[in-house]
This record gives sequence, structure tokens and C-alpha cells, in this order.
Amino acid sequence: MKERIIGIFDSELGGLAVAREVLREMPQEDIIYFADFAHLPYGSRPSEEVEEFTLKAVDFLISKGVKAILIACNTASVAGREEAQKKASEIPVIGMIEPAVKATLAHGNIQKVGVIGNWNNKE
Repeated sequence: MKERIIGIFDSELGGLAVAREVLREMPQEDIIYFADFAHLPYGSRPSEEVEEFTLKAVDFLISKGVKAILIACNTASVAGREEAQKKASEIPVIGMIEPAVKATLAHGNIQKVGVIGNWNNKE
């Protein structure tokens, strides 16, 4: 394994597709994957709870010495990415929403992008 690795976090296994793409695009990199099976699904939980789970996952990944964190969960990307970035300080924390929207806008003459999600927030 490399001296510093990329941490990828999801609430389950869907993020393995993201991990596969990371390894395809950057075959020289090593990754650590954290799936939070204890708390899935995230979409039916209050945002504060999802943020708490996200920060715990970030703590775990930081303890492993990662050089970057990719939140491969859309719900956690929305509810916890900003606080995760504060916690991770100098380590970049990348969510799923902004990169996907930017990539979509870069193709063709697209003026608007809609993001659809299922969040049954019980706040």
C-alpha cells in the first residue's frame, strides 16, 4: 500500500462503483473503503443524524492517514460534506453532487441541472 491512501465512504455498497472508477482513473492509488452498514439507509434519517454518521466515518478515515476523502453517498454529501471538510481540515473532502453537476454542465449547451433525491427527513 502507498504511504497515504484515498478514503471512500458510503452508507452501503453502492460506492464500490465509485471506488472502481477511482481505481480505473488512478491505478497507481490505493484506497480504503468504509461502508456504514450499521446505519443504512441514510435517506430516511434526519440530516443531523446523517451528519453525525458522516463525521464518525471521516474520523475513522483520518485515523487511517488518508490524503483525501470521497463521500460516495449522495445523502451524506448533502448533509455532512461541509462539516466533514471542517473536521478534516487540510484533507480534501469531495462529495458526489457538485462534481456530477459540473461534469454535466461541461457537456453541451446545458443551462440547468435538476438533482432528484429521496430524503424522508423526520426533523
